[in-house]
Amino acid sequence: MSTDFEIRLDRFASATLADQIRTNIRGAILDGRLAPGTRLPSWRDLATQLGVAKGTVRVAYERLTDESLIVAAGPAGTRVSSHHPDQPLALSVQPSLPLRGMLAYHSSPPHPFQMGVPAQDEFPALVWSRLRARAARAEIRGLTPTPIHGASLLCGSKLQATWQ
Repeated sequence: MSTDFEIRLDRFASATLADQIRTNIRGAILDGRLAPGTRLPSWRDLATQLGVAKGTVRVAYERLTDESLIVAAGPAGTRVSSHHPDQPLALSVQPSLPLRGMLAYHSSPPHPFQMGVPAQDEFPALVWSRLRARAARAEIRGLTPTPIHGASLLCGSKLQATWQ
């Protein structure tokens, strides 16, 4: 990064460190302090400079990539995108409730003909319950005690009396 660009982190702020890093880099790109094609430091280098975990910088870079502000080029490094959206993107999910959208999506009923979802209204529940009850009764009948050969020799007449 250029010498006039500095990332400032407030460890006591309500925003996460990844959001602060993303906001700083995003602001520098949109203000023109980071020119298109400028190479950004690697996750590890920036994490070391800022004293944060590598994953924190990775999350910030991934969000910037999602906004098309930076482009990851593998071993060639990460660079500022040569063309980025004119309007800044607003966050659709509030950091305080990150699961709100996901919860609403997964709590909705399945759509008709959705892959992997069985038609529960067509399931023969009555037939299934009768077959399962019949199988349970057969299983119980198979577990009834039968006389063991030689049991009277092992335990005496007391065990023999219980089998009769």
